[in-house]
Amino acid sequence: MVGLFLLSALVAAATGGIGAAWTAVLWWPPEEAPAARMWVGLVVFTWIKAWTLWQVFSAFPAVRRLADRQAVWLRRVLYLAAADLLVLWLLPDIPHTVLSTLVWVSLFLLFARVPVGISSYGLPFAYGAVVALAAESAGQFEGFVLIFAVCPLICQILILLGQKRDGRWSAETVSIGWKTFWVSLALPLMPVVLDMDWPLATLLTQCAVVQAAWLARSAAELTDVDRADTDTPTLVKVD
Repeated sequence: MVGLFLLSALVAAATGGIGAAWTAVLWWPPEEAPAARMWVGLVVFTWIKAWTLWQVFSAFPAVRRLADRQAVWLRRVLYLAAADLLVLWLLPDIPHTVLSTLVWVSLFLLFARVPVGISSYGLPFAYGAVVALAAESAGQFEGFVLIFAVCPLICQILILLGQKRDGRWSAETVSIGWKTFWVSLALPLMPVVLDMDWPLATLLTQCAVVQAAWLARSAAELTDVDRADTDTPTLVKVD
């Protein structure tokens, strides 16, 4: 998949210039042909997206069967969230808004329950994230609803802390989660803070796609909780 992506970008760049390369890399045509100076940014974003795709598709061999129903649904939702960042955003606005809201609401609620030991303080923020996402989807993100604006971010931080504490996820996946979290948070905010041309602003906003790598790896590494060591009482022989 990564090879096909890079090959299509290379062929498009060689035959159609930067406009065709843009379409091959971002998967939608530009409003107008970007300036030649955008080649550097497009090449960097191509590398970012190729790395993300490689992480997503290389994670599949690690998938194991799950018995816990909540874990099964969490895995499905994690894959859907990765797909949302990669391709589902290409859907028309209304279907994508509805589907994306359902996916991320489900993700926050399930991830507040499945990792061991975080539900007690994770659930309130998960419910706050539900309010924030629902209000944003309805276009009513104002007034008292703004109080819940930080809940999705807090949820993601708690999820990453929970993954580390839980032990079912590798240190590499948790590390990728933290790095992609900060990248997907900082880069899309830059066009809002700085006055940028639309091509560069679009590329920076699209960098949020890197979180798909963490989502897919988290889904692949998710296993049932082994409670044999924690739930089974230790019998002590008394002489």
